Amino acid sequence: MIKTSGAATLAGDNPKKPKANSIRRHGTEQLDNEIWQAVTELFFLLEQPDLPEEEYQLFFERNPCVFEVLGFDCFAPFDIKSGNKLPFDEERGFTPMPDFICGKRDVEEAVVFEIKRPDETRAVTARADGNRAKLRANIEGYVSQTCEYVKSIRGNSDARKAVCQTLEMNRIRSTSGFLLCGMSDDNDAPVVAELISERAPRIQYMYYDKLYNKMCDAYARNRKQYARVERVYEGLEGVHLTVMASISPEQLHGRAYLIDIGEARRNRVSLYVADAAYIHLLDADGHPLEVKIDVEFGVPQIFQIEFSNDPIVGFLSILHNNKEIINMQRQDGYQNSLSMDNMVIGSDRDGHLGACCIIGTTLLRYRVLGIKEKLDFIGWLINKSETGHGLEHNGTQYMRRNVDGNLIQESGEARPILRETLHYNRIKN
Repeated sequence: MIKTSGAATLAGDNPKKPKANSIRRHGTEQLDNEIWQAVTELFFLLEQPDLPEEEYQLFFERNPCVFEVLGFDCFAPFDIKSGNKLPFDEERGFTPMPDFICGKRDVEEAVVFEIKRPDETRAVTARADGNRAKLRANIEGYVSQTCEYVKSIRGNSDARKAVCQTLEMNRIRSTSGFLLCGMSDDNDAPVVAELISERAPRIQYMYYDKLYNKMCDAYARNRKQYARVERVYEGLEGVHLTVMASISPEQLHGRAYLIDIGEARRNRVSLYVADAAYIHLLDADGHPLEVKIDVEFGVPQIFQIEFSNDPIVGFLSILHNNKEIINMQRQDGYQNSLSMDNMVIGSDRDGHLGACCIIGTTLLRYRVLGIKEKLDFIGWLINKSETGHGLEHNGTQYMRRNVDGNLIQESGEARPILRETLHYNRIKN
């Protein structure tokens, strides 16, 4: 099974819940990668119906960057399993157990963060007397619960002290609520916003698809390869290459190439195997950059290369199993000018140092994939990795891009062998 960042967590991972998290500010590249993993996981979560509410809470615990995108500095779970507790509210006769409490340290605000399922029904209903619509009973219950939690913390100094201690805040000047629930596929959103705005204390209501869009906005903000068209980020002019391959742990050559693109001494991107797997770059001046990647030998891996040579918005992005390994933007000094005129899969550019591997799906597009398009494709590849067939290369076989943009092998002796599986341990000799 392919272990992709984000999508891998859909297999039922259940990590130990943290007591508290302060959100640490990262460099742009690391934060972008964390946001992309969160976008991926949320996308696949929303594709699966009937998941228990706990899955969405675990999503937030696995992806603290979501809280950062929403403007919080710190957070902690306060549900019954978390170990974090608020004191019993004598006045209201209950112990508050919100899903999370988040903090904004600069304004000394605590926010009760409640999570409900995305498949909730329409949020409003018409009144029998013909007056203005009202919240449906289930949504009204969720809003009222969130409000009660906020009021309990606001009116109980011991509760505020407990929150301050857990979130490592000096004090709390104000409290509010945040309710994540449902999808905005219907026309209720403006009515819901108006009804919620009239409630006290203050509650922010957000739909899951709005959260997904907000995460996409955060990811695309520093990337010039996307353009937002209505609600979707589409890819701009450039090149996209996906290669799904299993790499044999036994190689014919000490340095065996899986992918090789570009010129001999500059403007080159290579993926090769030695003691481990490596991405090797040569920039426009021939200066090298090498990054080691953690591959699992013998099982399918997904490698994706996207780039543009545009003089203003050029970039190079390389991902392994949906985790970005390389991100270079022209605005940050990226100067490569890659050419697809010499692209080889299964060997180096000269056809001499081939990798022992099984190559499955290969996609070459002369434009960048949009965000949703890439996520849909990742989901398809994950399924294909278990059921698809591939071409086995023995270290002397390879495919080269021809003048028409197709991958061909001109030499009959060097043609790979069709296999019914992408897994080496499933090959029937």
